Formats: sequence, C-alpha cells, structure tokens
Amino acid sequence: MSIIESRRNVMSTESLVSLFRIRTDNPGLMQSQVKALSTRIPLLYFIVFVNTAAVAWTHYGVAPDSVTVGFPTIVLIGSLMRGRAWMKSRGQAISNAEAGGLLKSTVVVGGVFGVVFLVWGLALYQYGDAYAQGHVVFYMAVTVISGIFCLMHLRSAALLLTGVTVIPFAIFFLATGQPIFVAIAVNMLLVSVAMVYSVLTYSRDFANMIAFQEELVETHNSSSTVGALMRVISR
Repeated sequence: MSIIESRRNVMSTESLVSLFRIRTDNPGLMQSQVKALSTRIPLLYFIVFVNTAAVAWTHYGVAPDSVTVGFPTIVLIGSLMRGRAWMKSRGQAISNAEAGGLLKSTVVVGGVFGVVFLVWGLALYQYGDAYAQGHVVFYMAVTVISGIFCLMHLRSAALLLTGVTVIPFAIFFLATGQPIFVAIAVNMLLVSVAMVYSVLTYSRDFANMIAFQEELVETHNSSSTVGALMRVISR
C-alpha cells in the first residue's frame, strides 16, 4: 500500500469518526443542541412508550409475561427518568460542561436503547400469527424513524441509532424470505439512506446557522462598543 493510499485511509477513518463526535469545542452549538433536543426527546420517549405498550398488549397472553409486562414496565420507568431529565433542562441555563455531558449521555443511551428495542422486537417476532408479526415490523420501523427524526439535532446519536437498528433489522427480515417482509426491509433501507442524508445536511446547516448568529451578535457588540467610544471621544 502506497503512502498516498495510507493517508486516504486515515482521512476516511477520521472523517467517519468525526460524524460521531460531540463538538465540545463549540459551546454555542452544544447549548443550541440541548435547547432543541429538550423539546423533542420527551416526545420521543412518549412515542417509544406508546408503541411498546401497544405491541405488548397485542402479544399479551401469547408471549411470556416477562416480555409483555416486565419489559414495558422497565421502558416506562426509563422513559420517565430520561424524559424528566430533559424536561428539567428546558428553559434553564446549564454550563457548557453539563451540556456536553448531557449530549454524550444521549448518544450512549440512544445506542443502548436501539439495541435493546431491536432485540425485544425480534424476540417477539416468534410469537403470534402473521398479523402480530406485521405489528412487530411496523413497531420497529416507526420507532426507529421517530427516533432518527427526534434526534436530528444531534447527528452522532441519530446516526448511531440508525446503524445499530436498521442494518440488523434489514438483515433479519431479508433472511425470512417472505416477499412482504423483504420488501419492507428494502424499503426501510432506502428510507434510512434518505434520512441519513437529511441528518447530515441538516446538521451542517444547523451548525452554520448557529455560527452565523454568533457572528451577528459579535458584530453587533463590536459596533456598539465602537459607537460608545466615538460618543465619548466626541464629547
């Protein structure tokens, strides 16, 4: 392998890693992300709980109680705790360190939740008739898309959630050989590609917008300072 190829590989790896990095060097962007997510993540947890409760209800008596009762209870508790933490951050001033910690924990929790819900959904798939299986597929697809949409302001969390759920989801249902589920898996992949593109472009535009706003504020403050000095000198 040539030196040029090695450098290209290193640059590609660094570019990939940068997609999942929290911009701790940009406090204004972090604060804006926290503000935006504080209104969307509680909604995400509400969607997750409602969808989970619906699937648990349709599988109650068919699947084990530990799956239809125990897991949804844990989801409810976890959703309330995380939703409350984000509700508390709404409208409150937090330090840059707290903002960075909240964003990093959101990425980790998003990835963990994605894996947990994927495993739970695939575990439920073996129970019930074709209608119940269709409900599981619908649950997983809608929950993942809702998660990506609500996490668009935090690119790393949205991309991680997409990676840990959509790819295994597609592989599993492609392997079933059922034409309908195969079509759903392909459809999900295509939609996810479009959503990933939207996340990347929106994340870039959001960061540019925040930078532009900060530049305007700095320019305004500088102009005000210069004006005040000119008034003092003219006296």
